[in-house]
Amino acid sequence: MFRKRIKTISYFLAVYMLLAFSWWAVLLHNKNEENFNANVEALRLNWRIQGIYENEKVFSESLPYETIHRDYRRQERMIIGEAIVILLSLGLGLIAINRNYQLLYRTERSKQNFLLAVSHELKSPIASIKLAFETLRKAGLNESQRRDVISDGLGESERLHKLVDNALLATSLDIGYNLQYSVFDIRTVLNEVIKIVQKQYPNTEISLDLENFTPSIYSDKTALTAILLNLVENGAKYGGDPPAVKVSVSETEKFEIKVSDNGEGIPVKERDKVFGKFYRAGSENTRRTKGTGLGLYLVSKLVKILRGEISILDNNPSGTVFIIQLPKQPKDANTAG
Repeated sequence: MFRKRIKTISYFLAVYMLLAFSWWAVLLHNKNEENFNANVEALRLNWRIQGIYENEKVFSESLPYETIHRDYRRQERMIIGEAIVILLSLGLGLIAINRNYQLLYRTERSKQNFLLAVSHELKSPIASIKLAFETLRKAGLNESQRRDVISDGLGESERLHKLVDNALLATSLDIGYNLQYSVFDIRTVLNEVIKIVQKQYPNTEISLDLENFTPSIYSDKTALTAILLNLVENGAKYGGDPPAVKVSVSETEKFEIKVSDNGEGIPVKERDKVFGKFYRAGSENTRRTKGTGLGLYLVSKLVKILRGEISILDNNPSGTVFIIQLPKQPKDANTAG
């Protein structure tokens, strides 16, 4: 409410100044015209007293009249020029105010969505872990039941750990992220990613295509792991019934990674927005899937830091394809650009 009042007052002051300067320009114009007419009448009267006034045509073509008229025109141009500059400045000010308020509104909304998402995401695994411990404390569980409860608790702790890791990684990306390049086998990374995702989404079918690609890659292992984990998890989360995710890696002039799913897809108008921080389509209160809106933001930021490019295409017959292209030989293998 307070921000809306400030916005209303800002617009009111801007409109008031606009009207005030418009009235000022009108008054200056009228005053300049009065001075011109007075100077012309004084010149005409002087000529008549001197007996040199013949007719209006000769008078209006004389050098003294032209001098008065030229000064009048110069003053008019100055008034019009100043009025235009002031009006443009006020107009740009109004546009800047509107954009700042829109940015503030979007920022506040994204923060609200993030807080709602994080609070929900934190409550769920914490409650599950608490329930697991309470169940283990009870007597009468056989060994199989104990293993199931422990497995569920570990799964929820991994989910909580990933949430915290994403939040910390997002913060580190905002303040500066140092790349640590090394040579590693991408198959090992993909197998770890698949293991993590299938543990959380056991019904997901994940396939790999590493044809025409040398398994060893020179990159930042932590960054690439985070990219693959978030994309594969995104495909499992928003995939069809059952979810199907395919990861393919190829090598030409660049390293190319494709992660496709069989979900509903992402509308074209949403494709630039999904990489925004905390952005999630729809309302956080009514969403059906878990998440904080950080996954694709992290992917986009990390790809940029690795000097790569990311794009989104439609999958056939349904779903989304994320395409990442990374340079083979980064310009700087020590720090992020």
